[in-house]
Amino acid sequence: MAARFQQLGSWVVIIALALAAGLTLTCGQALAADEAGNNYFALRGGLGSIQDAEVKVKGIDGLKQDFKDARGVSLAYGRRFLPWLRAELEAGWLGMKADKVRYQNYELDLGDYSEQHFLYGMVNVIVAMPNVTPVTPFVGAGLGMAAAKLSYDIKQDNYHLDSDSVDNVLAYQLMGGVIFTPVSNLSLELRGRYMGFGDQSQTESFEGMDITMELDNTKVFMVDLGVRINF
Repeated sequence: MAARFQQLGSWVVIIALALAAGLTLTCGQALAADEAGNNYFALRGGLGSIQDAEVKVKGIDGLKQDFKDARGVSLAYGRRFLPWLRAELEAGWLGMKADKVRYQNYELDLGDYSEQHFLYGMVNVIVAMPNVTPVTPFVGAGLGMAAAKLSYDIKQDNYHLDSDSVDNVLAYQLMGGVIFTPVSNLSLELRGRYMGFGDQSQTESFEGMDITMELDNTKVFMVDLGVRINF
């Protein structure tokens, strides 16, 4: 089920990007949508799926970290500099369940309280071709930084594993979608995006010993709904 949902999430983002790019290229030099002013605040929230991450621990090769149930919220301030060009500052939170650690044919269930969190800030550049309808397609990209926190809390059999460390990593995203503006000071947004976070270095405590764990970059497919206040 997780693999199918992950494939569905990736196709949603790909289709959203393709549709937005196609509409953007075919809209021509039409009039801009009726937005009040050139500034906006946006509040967004969404769900997504995550690719499994390769894990490296000294002396052990072939570990994989499974994730599921991605959810996130973000707040952004944006400005329209040209009829078709916008830039925004976006700050957000993304969380997901750290589900299992797999090694060969062995699986360790990480319990209900093991999670991965990202607190990120990005600068986004957005191309939103003006048009004569209330619906505006857009594509964009963002780059920034994130504080990555992996929290383990596992008590099983005769051992105890816990982790609560933070690492600062690169964050980036590609996005595409549509903006619907029913009235000049209010817009609704549907956005698909592919997000990436750089390699993490986390510290675990296992039976009183600290173990350094390296996670390959995390890749997330998100679908967001948002509300914009234009001014």
